[in-house]
Amino acid sequence: MAEIVSAKGIIQPRHDRDTFRDAALALPRSATDSGDRATLDQAMGIFNLNRAELEAGR
Repeated sequence: MAEIVSAKGIIQPRHDRDTFRDAALALPRSATDSGDRATLDQAMGIFNLNRAELEAGR
């Protein structure tokens, strides 16, 4: 048995699957987001980096 479908008919389910996956990943993130954010300097401190090292590409 075979079915003839258009290119759009092949692409649309893939797009829908990707959209559903993105939504499934975003939902728990948004449910647990405290709203706290770190500045770049705070993040660099956590990873023991400084701006000179970042600019040097290390």
